[in-house]
Amino acid sequence: MSQSRYAAYKDSGVAWLGQVPAHWQVVPSKSLFKERNEKVRIDDKQLTASQEYGIIKQEDFALIEGRSVMQVILNPDILKHV
Repeated sequence: MSQSRYAAYKDSGVAWLGQVPAHWQVVPSKSLFKERNEKVRIDDKQLTASQEYGIIKQEDFALIEGRSVMQVILNPDILKHV
């Protein structure tokens, strides 16, 4: 038999989320986060996103997979600092 961690729960109003503790506020993530517009720095490493490894450095991905990835070389000012 499992015990509830909180005294009361409420419906979140979000189908995939289900019940949440009654004292929690459910707000859209865009109200908590904002997009950063800081341009890439000279020493930043380019990243790649993969389903298997998540977001990792392109050089690490190339080593793991044994293959190269497309890099932005001609127009690096389109990149952002992470």
